[in-house]
Amino acid sequence: MKQPLPTSEAWDYCLVGGGLQASLLVLALRHHQPQARVLVLEKRTRPEETLQADGQTWSCHSSDIPAGSLAWMSSLPITRWPAYNVCFPNFQRRVNIGYCSVRSWDLQQGVQKLFASDGSDQQWLWGQAVSQVHSDRVVLESGETFAARCVIDCRGQANQLSGHGIGYQKFFGWEVELESPWQHDIPMVMDVDRQQHDGFRFTYVLPFAPQRVLLQDTRFSDSADVDAEEGANRLRAYLTRHGHAEYQVIRTEHGLLPMPYAGFTPNPSERLLRAGYRGGWFHAATGYSLPLALQYAEAVARVSPEQAQAVVSALARQHRFRFSHARLLNRLLFRLLPPTSRSQVFHNFYRWLPEAVISRFYAHTFSRLDALRLFLGRPPFPLSVGRFVQSFRSC
Repeated sequence: MKQPLPTSEAWDYCLVGGGLQASLLVLALRHHQPQARVLVLEKRTRPEETLQADGQTWSCHSSDIPAGSLAWMSSLPITRWPAYNVCFPNFQRRVNIGYCSVRSWDLQQGVQKLFASDGSDQQWLWGQAVSQVHSDRVVLESGETFAARCVIDCRGQANQLSGHGIGYQKFFGWEVELESPWQHDIPMVMDVDRQQHDGFRFTYVLPFAPQRVLLQDTRFSDSADVDAEEGANRLRAYLTRHGHAEYQVIRTEHGLLPMPYAGFTPNPSERLLRAGYRGGWFHAATGYSLPLALQYAEAVARVSPEQAQAVVSALARQHRFRFSHARLLNRLLFRLLPPTSRSQVFHNFYRWLPEAVISRFYAHTFSRLDALRLFLGRPPFPLSVGRFVQSFRSC
């Protein structure tokens, strides 16, 4: 492992945390500012042992990727499909929007290779516990201090998974090796259960290869509890129902994504830059962070370290309406509707909306007219209007 530069010598960028957002920032900075001196501080140790064990899969629509990011995204080991399916009990649709996925360890191994070949101006330090993060310096628990022209806090979800005014997307998944090929060659993003339980519930399927498939038991729930045993039983039954009683589980993954209907929005006036979930840079109505992480990385990498705060503030103002509207959608979903009726919202979404609106919604680039169209179609019943009104008083 390389030795850090003396702590008295300032870096151009210091990224605190080594997850998705930091990895994308590294790639974007290397493309747009190849001479920038970048330091990443990550608290985990022994990456070769922990990355795959703690790994997860990040997905997005192809249209979520900003045009300016295509050049540096092309170096990533991304699996791509030309379309995907959704299946409800009385309705199915092929959505002709490209879909992409990347495994977390593949992304970080790709970034690590860049660091190994770049020399002393790029460093990724593992096992670094941080005690203080400021806009111009980071202090480790050891007392060591790193100064930087731009510090970005990328440390993850922080307090976004607790408190009032929040629902959750939660999932338990298996990546499996099958004895025979899977019957579909494009993802099944939503295979919706006829019997709904614990919120909106569906199975998510990514066919990485003919006999290599990721399945997730997914719910949009009021509860933060992920029941691994129940999830495993449901995936086992799903595989058997689809004619795959023989398989090998290669790995498991589980996750809990915030879907807030109050708070957790980026602060345009904050001096210390916070990215990813910690800064509120995620799509509240899906829980996914990749689309906005890409926009954030592209915006920051195109300007100097001193201009980063201004460009992030401008990006936050640009998305202000979308942040608010996504949280309103969540309030309707989690406070207006009983859990067993939530699936009707997504049924209407895919049944009535054209692909262009669906694409802009997931990319977090939807317009005010798009936002209005999200409410079209027959509303689900019954509606708990009193509960919805009360939700504004409770958070």
